[in-house]
Formats: sequence, C-alpha cells, structure tokens
Amino acid sequence: MRVWRSQYPKSPRRILHMEETIESFIVGDYAPPAPFLDQASKVISIGSCFSDEVAKSLEAQGVKVSNSFIWDGWGSAFALKHLLKYLIAKEPFPDGYLQDDALFKRISPDLGAEIAGADLFVLTLGFSTVWIETATGREVLEPTKFNTDRGMIQALELFEMKQSSEADNIQALRDIVGLIRSVNPKCAIVLTSLPCPVARLIDEISAGRRQCDFKGGIARRASQCL
Repeated sequence: MRVWRSQYPKSPRRILHMEETIESFIVGDYAPPAPFLDQASKVISIGSCFSDEVAKSLEAQGVKVSNSFIWDGWGSAFALKHLLKYLIAKEPFPDGYLQDDALFKRISPDLGAEIAGADLFVLTLGFSTVWIETATGREVLEPTKFNTDRGMIQALELFEMKQSSEADNIQALRDIVGLIRSVNPKCAIVLTSLPCPVARLIDEISAGRRQCDFKGGIARRASQCL
C-alpha cells in the first residue's frame, strides 16, 4: 500500500501561490515520471463540476476528452459502482435505488461502449455516506426532493444517512476497477476526490476539515485498489 505523504499547507500564505502549493503539498510523489497522455489519447471522465474542470484543462492541452457531467450525489463509490454495472454489464439498478429518474437522464447510454476504447478513465469520488430506507433496509441513491429544509425533515422520517465502513468502500472501489478492467484491461484509471477549499481547511473548527478527513480516507482506500 502506498504511503500517503502529501499534506495540506498549514499557512494561509501558501494559498497565494496556488500552483506551487498544488505541486508541493497535493501532487507530491504521485506525479508520473513522464506524461502518459498525448493528443492521440482517448480520455473518459465522469463526475460533477470537478470532473468538468479536469476535462476542460485536458482539452486545453489538446487531449480529446468525453466528459459526462453528473450530479454530485453520484459521487460515492457505491453509486458509481451501480452506475458502471448498468453501463458496462447492463445490470439494472437495485429495486428502488433511483427514487427520482431525473437523476439519471443526463448520463449517456453510450458511455459503457466508450469506456471499452479509452486510454484513460477519470472518476471523481466525493462522499462515503449512503442513504438507507428505514422500513426496508435497502440502499437508495437519494430520497426524493430532500434538498429543502422541509424535504430534509421528511426524508429523515423515512431514511437514514449512514457513514459507510472502510471495508465496504474498499470493496466498492475494487468492484469499480474490476468492471472497467473487464472491458478494457489496459485502460489507465485515475480516481480523484472532490476538493475542499484550502482556506477552510486551515480553520481548526471548520466543517471543511471534517470533509477533508472523509475525502482523505477515500483517497487512501482508493490507493489500495489500483
């Protein structure tokens, strides 16, 4: 298992030199010795706004990218596993998993075929929590219309948000890698995590610090799966 050496900067002064900060504190030892993409490479990316920005950056450097922008609720290893099972293995979502079909309409049905011909697949992870329907114990992507105060109150009467275990995350990530490898054994895979504002992470009592812990945990688990 890799040793996670990169650390976030502890001084606000570092934020003024963002490129240096990223190279020194975030990329660290994980940068490849030489670029592994060129203008002939085919890249697939899937995720929310962070994935969209990665795609734009690669395209600005002449790399062809097929980016699928999806709502960030798909950002858990479990949601991505179910999504890739549907796209690659043509396996339907678990019964009741999609409480709202609108959450799925933006995703191209051709994405599974595109993965088979890709040189690189970039996935963005963001959460390690899951929603469980209290009455049935089944996992759902998200309760219907919970993104208002009233909706959240109603959702919590019927569902429970649970923190998933490290072992469950590792298994879900292994399943994701296995699905991609089943149709494209040579495809390089990059698992990224949604960023937290660096300035917020310096605050000892910020919620951002707790988010960083979650995402750092996801990153450490991902390193065990590749």
